[in-house]
Amino acid sequence: MSNIKKGIVVVLTAGSIALGGAALAARGGHDGGRMIERISSRLSLDDNQSAALTTFVDTVKESRHNLLGKDESPRTQILEHLEGDTLDQGAVLASLEARADALRAAAPELVASAAAFYDGLSAEQREQVRELLERGGKRGRR
Repeated sequence: MSNIKKGIVVVLTAGSIALGGAALAARGGHDGGRMIERISSRLSLDDNQSAALTTFVDTVKESRHNLLGKDESPRTQILEHLEGDTLDQGAVLASLEARADALRAAAPELVASAAAFYDGLSAEQREQVRELLERGGKRGRR
């Protein structure tokens, strides 16, 4: 696998993780309020834990906005690169590097806010979070 392809895979994977979290936040409404309420209820969060969750969701949304920039559809940008007879590798690489830089810049804040939320949970709540993540968010299972 060439270095460019490896770079594309790494950046797309990292971006998908950040964007997936933001998508979950957006699923419940524009502010992620419904998702926050559901998680708070399911984990029986206290006020401090709910505040930490809200901060984490806000951080993910901000990071997603910074990753996407003005173009709300990364797919559109990729399709533009694929329209020509040849792939403009320089343009694709520049686009991916810009997104990777945005993700790298946001990573410390994302990790810190995730840690603030997760570390504030009880052992039982952390176990519930791990179980939810292991299930992969599949609906219909309990």
